[in-house]
Amino acid sequence: MTTVFEKPIIGQSLEKMEDLLASLNEKKFRVKIKSHGRTPYAHKYGDHFSLAIKFQDKPYPFFSKRINLIIYNRIQLKSDILKLMTSKFNLIRPSFELVSANIGNKGDYFFFIEERVNEDFFISRNLPMIIFNKGFGGSLICFDSTDSTEFSSQLEKELRKRTKLSSNLKIKIKDSYRIFNNSIIKNDVNELKKHIDINYWSQVNAFRIVFGSDGHGFSNENLEMAYDTISSLFYPIIHRDVNSTQLPNCQNPYTFMDSTRVTIPFWLLLDSDSAFLEITNRKINSFLLKNSVALLTRDFNDLIKYYKSAYIFEYAYINNKMDGTTILENVNCLNNLHNTK
Repeated sequence: MTTVFEKPIIGQSLEKMEDLLASLNEKKFRVKIKSHGRTPYAHKYGDHFSLAIKFQDKPYPFFSKRINLIIYNRIQLKSDILKLMTSKFNLIRPSFELVSANIGNKGDYFFFIEERVNEDFFISRNLPMIIFNKGFGGSLICFDSTDSTEFSSQLEKELRKRTKLSSNLKIKIKDSYRIFNNSIIKNDVNELKKHIDINYWSQVNAFRIVFGSDGHGFSNENLEMAYDTISSLFYPIIHRDVNSTQLPNCQNPYTFMDSTRVTIPFWLLLDSDSAFLEITNRKINSFLLKNSVALLTRDFNDLIKYYKSAYIFEYAYINNKMDGTTILENVNCLNNLHNTK
């Protein structure tokens, strides 16, 4: 475990980015700091807040100019369970590092350093991808719109800032986003499938059923949709806001996952396609064959034991089934469903 910001950050602004001085393992850094996210009240525990930090000078200590510092109580072992499950499905996701920090001279406390999904994220993974993820609807993917013009206009503004991209590539990006969004608006699943990696998307789909994703992480304000500049295909990125819940009806899990919390138009469209569902079901079955309830229980218990022995661990988090319980319930349910087919 790394210790970050050993000495207090002098002053603290929860309203706007403000120049401050941070100390990381005896080294000084000029930073800008503000509260994290659109709902800071949801990222508060006692006197501690989640923060967005922007380093002013190179070299950046965490290989990125910007990092998110998320309070421990917001995540606890959820990130490790998410890491475990996404690794089993071989999905792209940002990493977390648990650190100790003293912010605003309020005493040491645990935070997670969250890797941001940005240019550095893709460079470190050697992926030829870009992403637009700033502000509400920042993914520039249509949800409840009947016209993609607004998204095209916003994309044009974002591309002007990307000075490293060639003119020809920008044209290709604009065409890809326009066609992708129009396929969603027109409910044209065959066109949509031309612009996605079927193997990867079916893996994501299988994951969200087993995991019990309630849709929050794929919603308009949280969606992280990457675009591959070589293949011209789109890739959803799994991240912290992908939450787990129990499937109430394994006889029809896709309907539940697409409609209970938030409606996700592209999942609704893909899950209406029998060929895509057949591939997804094969991926689910493959997962079930490789991961028994006993194996998953052992994996989750190992994580819980580690957190209990090393850090603060709150019963409330286990009580709210943020410890893998819902995943075990879903796996039991899906096993019964697949065994009866």
